[in-house]
Formats: sequence, structure tokens, C-alpha cells
Amino acid sequence: RSVISYKTGSVSHHLASYGMNCALCGCSCQDGDIVGRWSFNLDNKFYSYTITDTGGRVGFRQVFDNGVDISGELHSSDEWLQAQLTEKGGDDHGNIRLRVCESGRLLSNHKAKDVTSWGLDVVATKASGNSDFRLTCGHVACDACLQEHIANQRLWSVPQSHVRCFHEGCSCLLPASLTERFVIEAAGPAEAPRDLASQLKIEALKRSRTLVDALVIGSKLVCAACQRHESMLVANEGCHHAACQECWTDLVESAVDAARARRRRLPRVQCLAPGCTHRASARVLNMVAAYRCYSSEVDAEVRRLRLSASSVLVCEDGSDEPECPACHDPVLALLENPGCCHRACERCWMRLGERHVQRCRDRCLPQLYAPCIRGGCAQMMSQDIVRHSATLSARVRQFSADLSAEVARFTSTACESVVLGSTDSGPTCTFCGKTCLAVLANGACPHVACEACWARCVEAQVPRCRERRLADVHGQCIGQDCSMAISSNILKHVCTISTSVKSFKDEIGQELQRLCVFCGDLLDFGPTPSEVGPECGVCRERCVALMTSGGCEHAACEDCWASWIEAQIPRCRAHKAPTALRCFGPGCPTTASTQLWQHACGRSGRVQAMEAEFAYRRRLQDNALFPAAVQVDCPVPGCLGLGYRGYDTLMCFVCEHTWSADDTDALPVVDVDIERELGDTIKKCPGCGEFIMKNGGCDHMTCRCLHEFFWSTLLPYRTR
Repeated sequence: RSVISYKTGSVSHHLASYGMNCALCGCSCQDGDIVGRWSFNLDNKFYSYTITDTGGRVGFRQVFDNGVDISGELHSSDEWLQAQLTEKGGDDHGNIRLRVCESGRLLSNHKAKDVTSWGLDVVATKASGNSDFRLTCGHVACDACLQEHIANQRLWSVPQSHVRCFHEGCSCLLPASLTERFVIEAAGPAEAPRDLASQLKIEALKRSRTLVDALVIGSKLVCAACQRHESMLVANEGCHHAACQECWTDLVESAVDAARARRRRLPRVQCLAPGCTHRASARVLNMVAAYRCYSSEVDAEVRRLRLSASSVLVCEDGSDEPECPACHDPVLALLENPGCCHRACERCWMRLGERHVQRCRDRCLPQLYAPCIRGGCAQMMSQDIVRHSATLSARVRQFSADLSAEVARFTSTACESVVLGSTDSGPTCTFCGKTCLAVLANGACPHVACEACWARCVEAQVPRCRERRLADVHGQCIGQDCSMAISSNILKHVCTISTSVKSFKDEIGQELQRLCVFCGDLLDFGPTPSEVGPECGVCRERCVALMTSGGCEHAACEDCWASWIEAQIPRCRAHKAPTALRCFGPGCPTTASTQLWQHACGRSGRVQAMEAEFAYRRRLQDNALFPAAVQVDCPVPGCLGLGYRGYDTLMCFVCEHTWSADDTDALPVVDVDIERELGDTIKKCPGCGEFIMKNGGCDHMTCRCLHEFFWSTLLPYRTR
């Protein structure tokens, strides 16, 4: 039946139950037992009725001192408590209905009379000596079982105000009036222990911020788990069951060992109290060093998984113990294949990859291709899972490293020509029929071959390139009757695997590097550099490259230019500079580039000796103390020397020939303002007008005419 009683006001709610057995011992009310008392105020008149169980019906009857006898029956449903009141003598008080809402309030609904107040006081005794109590959560127990439950909770040091319902999983608190009624001895104030060891232990736990509110301190405490007297207990949050630190530690450590064996993310630790469905709180767990260590291990493992498999990692939340669908082992997390959403643990994915390493190696696949772990699935294992498996398996890691290095070798030299295989097999060379990791496609034609076939093709054409004096490796396509040239990417790649091709390439490179030192912009490779080298127009020899004069179309080999420049040495000596070198073309007025002169110095000893004389002359001309205005060429025929004016006699710094400064044949042709050219270095004497050069000393100057003056101002030094 439904609830038939309710107590309002500040007093705790006590509910009596009719027609229900005790949930703990199974006892029930007997016929005629008093199950409650119903009171209400009707028309400012207070009525109180004793509710009894008579013949299976719940009724009430009350005889007052004035002889008034009111009786009736209670009819209850899920929402209504209804009573028909009949006063002896035929006076009908009407039908009173009391509605029970979810919030616990009773709303009155009546026909004839207003009910101004109501209530029901639970009677603690029954005819059978036992009472049933129904709590606000709906669970029923007799007074004896309820008293035993409260005593058991108090044994675990649960505070009187935090005693919960006896029903498993119910979080409803018992009313304080019930706990007060059944508690035989009230708990006195907690007395702190006096021994030093207990005080130090309590102080150490107090310093832990997570346990400040969980400590139960007293001098007469007993741990309900081990029955030892303790000065301090640790209470579990939620159920408030308290036990000593050693008992909690043993419980948590055993749970950690079980969690490590089952690879659980967090250990499941139930409360120490028998029948308690609450788990150990975080503050209790963190009190144990083994739990903190295991928690750190789990965090590190999750970070490792996220580092290399974050895009395929699943089951990180919502489950403390996910199970691998493949091996059925509990794991911390699963890896999901994105293409088909099939999941497995990292070990199962790793073993699957290891089984397919040799197959991929035999088929020359560019990377590890393995089917999904679910049989019959058409999807391939994700490369994200493959990369994560490489962190666990040395075999997969070595295979991936070898493939990556090999593919990088191809793409570094022939990226645009590389053709890789599919997920089933590597490409096959159309000439040797061998399955390879990659083949090279000639961009100018559809021919494709492996690197070994291309290398043999190019090596066979190296002698022709050397004979024709080509400036680079040029070859014809590997295809029969194909007239297309081999692409530069393939030639570059072949140089890395063929010794003969690389040797020829190095020889040509050194030759061109030597020619480009002075004449890089004067080289001419002929009209068809890929077919044959240019021919010298003088000696008719094939060369890697010819040299032009720089101002016309005449070109010759370096040896012919060296012979021509040797013949031009007298002309250059007469003009005292190599700039007088002209082109060898008959009647060509073009002056040859001085770059040819510099290159010829390395090919001819006579030109090199002539260049040494020109270099000494340039050094004399570059003297900062004697600019071009005071420089005079030596009058000796064929001499490249010069002298400096400033004295009556001049001397050549090459042949040491001397001549008079008054010799007009040796004077400079150009009229130059010497003072302007030299600035403060040379000035005229204010007395005689002779040029004076100052190379040091103070500001006081004395001329050969005995005139004394200041150098900076040209004012007289002595005044009369």
C-alpha cells in the first residue's frame, strides 16, 4: 500500500508503512496492531485518531470524553489519502482527501469541511512489540533492524547526521530523530591523543591538504576493520565510513596490484565497510604512495599514446577498462582504424604489422601496407597506426626506416621521374621484368625502366660523349628506335649509382670550372652541344668549349688564343698595357677582352712573364703619394717603367734610367694643377714659388731659399 502517514513541521519526517514487510528481517504487522495516529483540525476542532489494522482494512476510531465517537476507513492510492469521517449519531463530517506530492507536501481537497491542519504521529510500539518504519525514500524496516543498522554505522565512526538508509545504493539520510532515538550513548567531544607518535602522525596528515577534512581524531577510537585502538581515523567521502590509515593503505595497494594486472586506468576501490556501495574517495586514494605511483604511470602511458597516435586514439574516457576486440585483454586505450572504425589495442596492431613486413619487402612496396585487423574488411591499416607500431616494434621500425631512406634517395635526385608501386606490388621494369621499389619514367617519352637499366644505357653512351667532346652527359632514350634524349633527372640519378658516368661527369666539370675562372662569359659550346662539341676555326680541333673575343663572333680554342696573344706581346709592350690586344680575325678591329689575356697567363710562359711586368707597372701607377699628374714614362724604348716628378732629375723605377726634369720629351703631356691634385701634401713656397712636399714634422717650414713660414697658413714664421 501507499504511504498513509506524514509528519509536518520542524520535527523530522517519520513515516509508517502498512502492508509491507521489513526489508532486512522480513517481519510484518499483525491484525489489530496499532500502525499510526492521524490528527487534524476541522472547523477549529482538533481530532486525533488511532489507526489500526482490522481485518485487512486500515481504519480508525476515536471516542472522546464528551461521548463523541468518530470512526472511518482510510483508502490510499499513489497520490491520495482519503478518509470518510462519520460521527456516531449520524453526523457526516464529509469526505476528506489529502494529496501527497513529490515534494513531500500534503495538499488538501475536501467536499464539506475545511481541514486547517493535519498530521500523523508514528506510534513506536505495536501489539506485537515491533514497528515498521518507512523512510522518505520508500524503504521499510522494523525498529530492531533499523537500530542494528544505526549501531553498525556508528561503529564505523559515521557522524550521527550522516547515517544513510540501510538499502544498498540508497543515498538518503536517516532523520536525526531516528538516529537520536536509537543511539544509546551520545558521542562526547573528541579528545586529542596525548602520545607524541600519534600527534606527529596526525600533524603529518593534516599538512596534506587532501586529508584535512577527512580526519576523525579522538582518544577512544577503534578501527572497525582491524579492531585496533587508534588516535586517528580517515573517513571516506560520501559514506563517511572511517578506518585507520593502515587498513586503507592495504585495501588500496591490493586494488592497485589488481588494476596493474588487469591494465585498468584507475583501480576500483570499494569502501571498507561491508555492504557499502561507495568507492574510496580521491583523498583516500591519494593518501597511498602506491596509488600515486600507479596514477603517474598511467598518465605517462596516456601521454605516450597521445604523442604518436593522437589521431587514432579512442576509449580515453567513459570506460575505466576498455577491452580489445581482438585479444579480449583489458587495455588503457584502443586504436581505431579511420577507414572502417575497427578497433584493437596497440599490441594487436603491432603484431599484425610485423606479420606483413616480409610480404611488403618481397613485393617492393614503398611503405608498410597491411589489411585491417578485422577479417574480411577491405580497408588497409592506417599509416598513423603503422607509425605508432614502429615505436613499439624494432622490426617495423627498421623496415620503415629502410623504405624511407630508399624513397628519399630516389626523390632527392629524380623526384619528377620517380614512379612508385601500389598497395599490392611494386612497379615492374618493362625492359628487365624485375619488380622494383620504384622505376624512372623519361618525361619526353612513355618509356619506363628501373635505375639499373637506365644506368647501363647511359654507361654505354659515355665513350661517345667523351669522343665528341660533349660538355655534359647526353644520352639517347632506352627505348628501341626512340630518338628522344634522356631527361636530366634520370642522368642526375644515374650519376649517383654509376662510377663510370660519375667519373666522366667529374672530368667535364673540372674542365669547365678551369675555363670559367677568367672566361666564364666568353665560352661558346657550339650550335648542338648535346650532339657534338664545337670545332676551333683555327686548328680544326674539337673542344669542350671555344672562347670568343668578347666583342665579335670570332672564337677559338684556348691554345690558339694563347699562341695569338704571344704574337701580340710586342704590340702590348709598345702600348704599355694588355688592352692593346686585338682580335685574331683578319681585318677585325675589335679589341680582345683582357679576360683572354688573364687566361693565357696559365697557358703560356711568355705571356705570364709579360703580365708580371705589367703588374709591376700597375703597382707604380697606383702609388697614392704620386698620382698620375706627376708620373712620367721612362724614355727608354720597350721599358714599362716610370718616374715621379719633384726633383731636377727623374729616375725610372724599372731600368733605373735617369733623365733631366727639363727634358720636354719626358714631361707629361697634360697640364695639370698639381696643388689641386695633391691638396695639402704639396704647396708652393711663398718666397720663391718652388713646390714643397711635406711628409712629416711640425707646422714650421724652411725653404731652400731660407724663407720660413707656417705650412698650414703660409704666413711668415718671423716678422721684423
